[in-house]
Amino acid sequence: MCADNSLVVGIHGSESSARALRWAVREARQRHRAVRAVMVWSRHAVLSGPGPLLMNPELAPHHLHEQYRRELSRTVHACVGDQLPPGLRMELMEGRTVDVLSALSAEAAMLVLGGGHHHRGINPTTGHVVGGCLRHARCPVVIVPHDVEFAPDEQERASGPASTHDPVLG
Repeated sequence: MCADNSLVVGIHGSESSARALRWAVREARQRHRAVRAVMVWSRHAVLSGPGPLLMNPELAPHHLHEQYRRELSRTVHACVGDQLPPGLRMELMEGRTVDVLSALSAEAAMLVLGGGHHHRGINPTTGHVVGGCLRHARCPVVIVPHDVEFAPDEQERASGPASTHDPVLG
């Protein structure tokens, strides 16, 4: 089915992606799988004038890459602490988020994304990335809802929070 059988988690610095990462780390521990915490970035420097004048130097690709790398590291360490669990890799990749995550899903056991706010019983409006991944992913996609509560179990007390609500089974 899958070449690397890891759990791929889309990270973008929000609380919902942090919640997805916490859920995936717990799930990976139970399934004896690796976790790939993936943040996708794209170059979007603004150029102006007759020559290559950069209007916003902080948007230069090398600055953006470093900003995204720091954000990925900050998000992951905020979720799991200073010591990364075995099998957790942080990856910063360039491209369109839906395209990158969908491509990675071809070799993943599952793709894990954070879900936004919605009311139970009403079909949630999915964002562009979630909707695109649901359409194009080649593995199961788990959307961790915004209202998942985390409480540490015995094994996780030292390593971080755990979900008491399974987003798949309820």
